[in-house]
Amino acid sequence: MRKRLFLMLFAWINIGIFTMNLNAFSGSGNGDEDSPYLITSATELNEIRNNPEAHYKLMNNIDLTDWITENSSIEGWEPINEFKGVLDGNGFVISGLWIERPETEKIGFFGSVAGAIIKRTGIVIPDNKKIVGKKYVGGLVGQTPYTTTEISIDECFVTGGTIESKDQAAGGILGYTSTNSVTVNIRNCYTANSTVISVDGAGGIVGTAYRNINIENCYSTNTIISANNDKASGGIAGGFNDAKDSYTIKNSIALNPSIASSKSAGRIIGWVKDGSKTKLSNNYAFDDMLVDGKILSGEATDNNGLDKSKEELNEISAYTSLGWNFDVKGGIWAMGNGKYSLPVLKNVSLEMQPTITPDHLYVEVNPDDGFSGSGNGDENSPYLITSATELNEIRNNLEAHYKLMNNIDLTDWITENSPIEGWVPINGFSGSLDGNGFIIYGVWIDRPAINNVGLFGSITGGVIKRTGIIIPDDKKIEGNNNVGGFVGHTPYTTTEISIDECFVTGGTIEAKGSAAGGILGYTSTNSTTVNIRNCYVANTTVLGADGAGGLVGTAYRSINVENCYSTGVVKSTNNDKSAGGLVGGTNDQGENYTIKNSIALNPEIFSSKSAGRIVGWIKNSAKTTLSNNYAFEEMLVDGKTLSGEITDNNGLNKSKEEVNDVSTYLSLGWNFDEDGIWIMGNGKYTLPILKNVLAEQQPAVMPKHLEMNETVGVLTEKENKLSIYPSVTEGEIFITNKALSSIVSVYDFSGRIVMQSDKSMLNLSSLANGIYLVKVENKIIKVVKK
Repeated sequence: MRKRLFLMLFAWINIGIFTMNLNAFSGSGNGDEDSPYLITSATELNEIRNNPEAHYKLMNNIDLTDWITENSSIEGWEPINEFKGVLDGNGFVISGLWIERPETEKIGFFGSVAGAIIKRTGIVIPDNKKIVGKKYVGGLVGQTPYTTTEISIDECFVTGGTIESKDQAAGGILGYTSTNSVTVNIRNCYTANSTVISVDGAGGIVGTAYRNINIENCYSTNTIISANNDKASGGIAGGFNDAKDSYTIKNSIALNPSIASSKSAGRIIGWVKDGSKTKLSNNYAFDDMLVDGKILSGEATDNNGLDKSKEELNEISAYTSLGWNFDVKGGIWAMGNGKYSLPVLKNVSLEMQPTITPDHLYVEVNPDDGFSGSGNGDENSPYLITSATELNEIRNNLEAHYKLMNNIDLTDWITENSPIEGWVPINGFSGSLDGNGFIIYGVWIDRPAINNVGLFGSITGGVIKRTGIIIPDDKKIEGNNNVGGFVGHTPYTTTEISIDECFVTGGTIEAKGSAAGGILGYTSTNSTTVNIRNCYVANTTVLGADGAGGLVGTAYRSINVENCYSTGVVKSTNNDKSAGGLVGGTNDQGENYTIKNSIALNPEIFSSKSAGRIVGWIKNSAKTTLSNNYAFEEMLVDGKTLSGEITDNNGLNKSKEEVNDVSTYLSLGWNFDEDGIWIMGNGKYTLPILKNVLAEQQPAVMPKHLEMNETVGVLTEKENKLSIYPSVTEGEIFITNKALSSIVSVYDFSGRIVMQSDKSMLNLSSLANGIYLVKVENKIIKVVKK
């Protein structure tokens, strides 16, 4: 009997082990729609093949280089077959993919998908590598076999290398489709900088479609070659090969340099078996494309597409005329990426998408524009700044729109162009600068004899947003009057000025005369307001003979400061003048001034006559609104600690413990939502930082005067490296210093997962009141929801 029980137990264990291995996934998640498997490594990516019907989500970019070297160095990646689940790229990209399997069919990242959703991801093939197979070869998918489940590939790209079929059907995205009663949809996708080769059926997006397919809002810049010149090749699709089914290519553009197939070649599609079953609608093609060595023409409804010049193809209007979505909010496409002037996918990592326009589509910038980079300088197609040289060229067109595409280091540019006086301030700017989350660092200016000094000496209307300035710790931004980190002076103007989600850190900002501020030196606009919102200045000393403020030196005209803070020393070098933790002074009784929902965290303020923790001096209190402001209670103002109220120039006292607690900032109405503006902490810096600006460029070490020996009001792991707070909440909890790929899981006391996220803020308001366990990085912490 015991032996029988033992054998039964042994069999049960082995069946369990077999089942576990069959569905093995070593990462987090449950594999269903609400809790997908979360992929953080090449190993976990490879484990998709263990459960091809599950839901998966990338949590970071995945580089397959080392994994392939260690596991399959001869043949490269082993395609995943019969995928029927969901892969949400989540904006991340798979790079280092190559396959060398010339005797195998169904070759691609996925060898075959039999009903699936693939979205918001990209494949990067090394330039010296291939994805090669016997037949049915694609960058993303080799084949879609017979299935009754619809297949969708949305917002995906493939770049680099060569995609080659030794026999039949090679495509940039998909090799061959043979579904029966359902449609394969490929929407808002592109392929670039690849070569596609097949004996029969080569296409920039799809090789051969044997069954229903719908291609829309796509483009390809690939070279297309039919290795057997008697077969079909096309810029978007090689051929449609069955008279019974329906085929659509619409709102798409063939940007290929050349297509080779002496029998059946076309700019949009090479060969169509039955024109009555094929709908070609509203398609364009590059007018200098060579098709078997010749230049062709066509119409928007035929297999060659309507002619478009390279100049037109570098304009956003070519794509919006096709109905492509370039909306700022909720959009799919963005125009340009560095020196790549064609559309890229807005919701997928820009750093992994092309940055150089293919030679055959390159358009030399008109020298009269004064800008050497990409873009048109308008709101829909801003000038795209990728270098210090291009940043400097803002001064050539002061009314234009600009967008940073990467961090800009001015160190070398200043050394080469202005090593004595540093950066030359840009004056009269009235356009927009979208920092796009990137930073300008290495900024310093030593011009003590001139007025209006800052990155921008003066702006006369416009928008600056989502960026930061880092001054080297041993350097200054120095001028005579009107000196600021971002802007020296806002002169008389009737155009509103906004500075939003920006920061300044490091070094010293000094006005030898009047008006020095961390963000803005002096404002003298007339009928309009200067708005400074959701900004901060940290670890910067501000010095001004008259009017020194952590954010603004002197406001002579209307200004609105809200949701801001400063941590630096502020000093009026003429002790008879004004200095304030946020604003030095408001200096006209006819204008309106507002400082609200802000907090002064400065260690010291110096001015023996007019000093305040929030604002140093107010000319007319009836015109000044101070509302809901706090101040660090140990701040020294001319050597003394002060007290105040939320509505006066000293602000309500907050302790060191309180200013290190997110609840302080939430009480001011600051936005810490998942799609919000602020997050709490960055490394050992436990104050708020800007969520939509690169965290690695923001402060990582606390100012000495605000350092805590231990975190207060939070539950901590790893000696304050990981924090979860508050421990009692009505809704939101916050996690600081977790790894980006770490998953936060919330369990009820029965052990059931009730919530899971990779975000640093979770909202528990939908859960019943009670005790929950929060698991982060294999540590479990108790949180009370009330």
